[in-house]
Amino acid sequence: MSFYRIHEANEKETNYIKAVFKRITDLSETNQKIVCDAYNTVLKESGFETLEEIRFSKHSEHYTLVDHINEVCELVLMLAEKACDLWKDSFTSDVDKEQLLLLALVHDLDKVMLLSERCEKEGLNQKISHGYLSALILNDLGVPERIVSLVAYHSPSACMHLYDPLAMILHYADLFSADHLYMLVGRKPFYFG
Repeated sequence: MSFYRIHEANEKETNYIKAVFKRITDLSETNQKIVCDAYNTVLKESGFETLEEIRFSKHSEHYTLVDHINEVCELVLMLAEKACDLWKDSFTSDVDKEQLLLLALVHDLDKVMLLSERCEKEGLNQKISHGYLSALILNDLGVPERIVSLVAYHSPSACMHLYDPLAMILHYADLFSADHLYMLVGRKPFYFG
C-alpha cells in the first residue's frame, strides 16, 4: 500500500520550489533536485495549490510552513557555526553543512501531506507519525540513510532520538522556531512540556 507516488519536478516546478526556499541554492545540484522532487511530490499528493498556503499549524494564521522551514534553515546554520567555533571537538567535527541544510529543508516535508484535507479524511495523519512519511519519500529519492533516519526521528514525540550532532542542532532550531510562534499565538511552547 502506498500513500504517494514520486513526482519529479519539471523546470517550472523546480524554479517555483527554488524561489520558495531561500537556502536551496546553497546545496549541490543533486541535493537541490532531491528537495525539489520531494516538495513537488508532497504538494501534488496533498491537494494544496502552493506551499505558501500551508499554515505551520492550525493556530498560526500568518505563519506558514514555508516561513518555518526558511527560519529553521537560518537557525541551524547559526547554531552549527557557533558550536563548531566554540567546541572544536569530535562531536562537532561530524557536522557537514550540506547535510545539515538538506536536513533542515526536508525535516517537515510530510506536513504538506499530513495537514491536507485528503490525509484528514483518510485518517493518515492519525496513522502515521510525523517524520515517517518524509523518511519514506526521501528514501525513495535516494537520500543518504543518515538524513532519512534523522528526519524520521526528529519530532519531539518520536519513539527514539538519534545520537548525532545534526539531530541536536535541528532539534534546538526547530523547537526554537516553533516555540516563538506558539508564544505569539498564545499557545504553550514545547519548552514548558
